Parts: sequence; structure tokens; C-alpha cells
Amino acid sequence: MSITFPKLAMIIVSLIALTMACFFIVVLPAYSQSLNKSRPPVVLIVLDEFPGTALLKPDGSFQKERFPHLNALKNESAYYPYHSAASNFTLRALPAILSGITEREIKPQETLFDDFRKMKYRRLISSPLPHLTHLCQRCIISKNYNYLAGIKIRETEFYSRSRLLAGGINDLKTIKEGDFSFMHAIYPHIPWDRFPDGKRYLDQEFGYGIPNGYNPITGSNDKNAKISADNEILVEMAEQRFLMQAQFVDKIVGSVVKNIKASGNWDKTTLIITSDHGGAFTRESGRRTVDRNETLPEITNVPLFIKGPYQKEGLVSNQKTRAISLSKFILKNLRKKNTEFKGNNSNVKLWQGVEAGYFENTLNNYLQDRQAIIDRSAKRFPHNNIFALNEFYGKNPSRAMTVTQSNQIRINDQEKFNKVKLKSTEMRAGNISGQLNDDKIKELFVTVNGLVAGSGKIYSSNRFNIMVNPKFFREGKNIVKFYAKK
Repeated sequence: MSITFPKLAMIIVSLIALTMACFFIVVLPAYSQSLNKSRPPVVLIVLDEFPGTALLKPDGSFQKERFPHLNALKNESAYYPYHSAASNFTLRALPAILSGITEREIKPQETLFDDFRKMKYRRLISSPLPHLTHLCQRCIISKNYNYLAGIKIRETEFYSRSRLLAGGINDLKTIKEGDFSFMHAIYPHIPWDRFPDGKRYLDQEFGYGIPNGYNPITGSNDKNAKISADNEILVEMAEQRFLMQAQFVDKIVGSVVKNIKASGNWDKTTLIITSDHGGAFTRESGRRTVDRNETLPEITNVPLFIKGPYQKEGLVSNQKTRAISLSKFILKNLRKKNTEFKGNNSNVKLWQGVEAGYFENTLNNYLQDRQAIIDRSAKRFPHNNIFALNEFYGKNPSRAMTVTQSNQIRINDQEKFNKVKLKSTEMRAGNISGQLNDDKIKELFVTVNGLVAGSGKIYSSNRFNIMVNPKFFREGKNIVKFYAKK
């Protein structure tokens, strides 16, 4: 029996159709099932005291020059500039991120750790705040590691938490499917004592890394007082130190991304970076005290970056999201690509004693107040380089300046300028403090090896403090001079 060409064509088409049907019936369900059973690596990093306003310029653009690693992450993740913390207190804010619960203490079985355990995740890795270790009773606690973003960490009691964070980041080199890694990063929380590259500075004028007379929690050495109107200089100095340490956080984020990529599982990994709460740099207000609408955006607005599996393109979302909805979003969207987070939950408390209604009632002013904070910071620090507080930075001394005589100024620890070690993890010479004997001088400039390297205003009792970019120093002895505006 002969088969004509039309019949042969029909037979071939029928066979192709049957094959495709078998593929959809047999292969696709198996593929779908494998997706459902996959356990993509998940990394959740919660920073500490990082206001989201610090990442933005007055025109709404990202501070990419100050934070290049976060900007790179933004370009391949979802970035939420209007994300809000659940509390102004870490021991409430952090459990809320892990559970979505704010109104009471949570139990271990109510956290993301338990959720991932039920999904058969093999390794739960944690670098926790010591007070919250109990929330992950079966977690593998990261081992201490001595280098954080390439900077050697001291072994004192406080810095042991930094070494624990460094261990968690180092563990990311081996992250794989079935791993959930959680880290509570102590940065950029006080003490503010690090330059953007991570080197530490020390000075006798500073206790806990902040200017004397400025308490970051209450706003003053007097626990019942707030920053007075004539202490704007101290607030500016505190914000400058915060921004420097925040830039070190950016370097830490770069290490996180680098290590995940080294594992070979970057594409598969879901990476979430946020902060427990922010902090205020508003005169006459406490560091984390929400007693005025002006401080609300600084304290509640925190960064949020979510990179999903195989995500390649960035998304900037205008959703006004909440930290209390984050855990549910993570669980629902583990295996989805480029899903926008829209969590709000307006019917819960923001923090103890403050109902969500307070937040909702001020939401109309939220953007306006936030813009004022961003504008104020830009006025305090007008250049991308936060050491550059004026037009003289990096230049030869101006004719408008006069050399300060030795009898006009007393420098703390002047010998440190003669013993600079560029390879050391400490740069004490980068922080210069002392006292003036001339009441007429209101602003002081310092040159290092001939160039203006920093400036500072005079505050209480004719004291001064100047942050100097370490790049101006050379190994060993340096020539440091002081100038004042005529």
C-alpha cells in the first residue's frame, strides 16, 4: 500500500502533536513539582539604626556615589524607599521582621526559622543579637571570623559581635540550596568609630564614638534632656560619623554579594537586606524618640532590598510597605521572580504605646517631612564626599585663611601625626580634636601635607573636632597645620 504525501504529512503532524501532548502531560507536571520542591538559598540581613533617608538625594535619586555597592544591588533587585520599621526598639523590631508579630513576645515556632525548618531546609545559619539567640534553638551559629569586609576586627567584648557577623558573611561562600542564613548586623549602630573604608579612629574627646555632650538616645548627657538649640554643631558631627560608618556598611554589602557569587549560587539566591529601625539627627530631639512628627520618617523609614531568584533587572517600588508583612512575603514568594512586595497591614501597632493610627494620621505629611530631612542632610553635607564640608576641601589653603599660632590652639595627642601606619586597621590621625584659646575663631581648617583635608566648627568651651580623610596621610611623619577664616 502506497502512502501519498498528504497522508504522510498528516501522520507526521499527528505524531508531533502526540509527542507534545505527552510532554505537557508527563514532563511539565514533573518540572512544576521540582520547582515546588526546590529550596533556593535565602539570605536575610538586618542592619541596625540605618534610616532610609540616608540613601536619597533631594531630587529623589539614589546616593550612588556614597553607596556604590547598595546601588549595584538596587540595579538587580527590588528597592523600596518607602519601607517602614515595626518598632524603634531592636528587641521588638527584629522579632517583628522574623514573625510579623509586634504586640507580644514571640515564640521560636512563630519565626521564619521554624517555617524554613518545616520546608525541609537543611541548614539554618544565624549570626544573632545575643538577646534573641533563643528564637533559633537549632540554628548553626556562625563561627567568629577576624576580618569584616577586609578589615581586621578587634577581640574586645563589643567587637566580638562584629566577628560573629564576619563569620556569617564568610559562611556565604558555601551557601547552597536548602540553606537559610540570617544575620543581625550591628552596623551602622553606635559606636560610630569607622571611616568609610572600615578603619577605626579613636580620640579622647569622644566617648562611645560620639561627641561629648551628645547622647544618641536621649539627645544629651542629661538623660532627661534633649539637644538644645545651640548644639546644632554636635548633631551635625554625629550625623557625619554615622554617614561614614554607613559607607562602611556599603562595603560590607559588597562582601555579602561577592561571597554569595563565590558559592556559585547567586542566581538561585533570594537576598533581603533591611534595617530594624532608623535614627534621628534632628535638633532638640532624641535619637530614637518619636515625640515629634519631624523625627517619624528618620526613625521608621528604613532601607529594603529584595533580590529574587534569577532576577536581573532592578525595580524601584513606590509601595508603602511594612516590616511586619515581610516574613509572609518571603515565604509566599520564595520561588517566584520579580514579585513586588505590597505588604501594609495598617491594623497593627507600630510599637508599644503607639497605635498604627498615629502613623496613618501622619502619613499625609510623611513624604513632606521626609523630604525636609533629606534636604537638611544635603545642606549639612553638600558634596558626595562627606569629608568635604566646604569649597576649600582638597585644595591649597585660601588667602581667606590665616595660620593658627601655637599659642592659639591645643591639640590632643599631636604625636599621632608622626606615626601614621597606612596598612593598620586603625587611623587615629584621621580624627583631630583639641581646644582653642581664641574666642574669635568660629571655624577651623586643617591641612595635611599642604592640602585642606578637613574642617570643623567650634562648639562648647571652644572645643573642636575635625574628621580628616585618611587618603591625605602618608606613611610615618605628616605635616599638619591649622587655619582659620579671617
